[in-house]
Amino acid sequence: NTGAGWQQFLASTLLWVIGINLAVMFVEMATQHPTQDAKATVKMILSGSFAPLFWVGVVVIGNVLPFALLWFGASDFLLAAAVLALLGSYITEHIWVRAPQMIPNS
Repeated sequence: NTGAGWQQFLASTLLWVIGINLAVMFVEMATQHPTQDAKATVKMILSGSFAPLFWVGVVVIGNVLPFALLWFGASDFLLAAAVLALLGSYITEHIWVRAPQMIPNS
């Protein structure tokens, strides 16, 4: 069945993309940042006012949960995993836009 083949391909692709996204996020958060503003932004995201949204919305709902759905359920949960990954992506972008704006300019 061609449809099942495409579903499996999309599920595998999304699984890889989520894995890469988690790795990139980890590197971004764990590496040294060159400016005090960047350091303050990362601190705000990891343990400050954006922490609940980051850890629950981005990490758990947007990455870990869809990864687990695809890993254990393969293409059976493709739609749910894709929607959760999109939601996590939206929350990520929201945080990356808003968090630096919270740092005072002076």
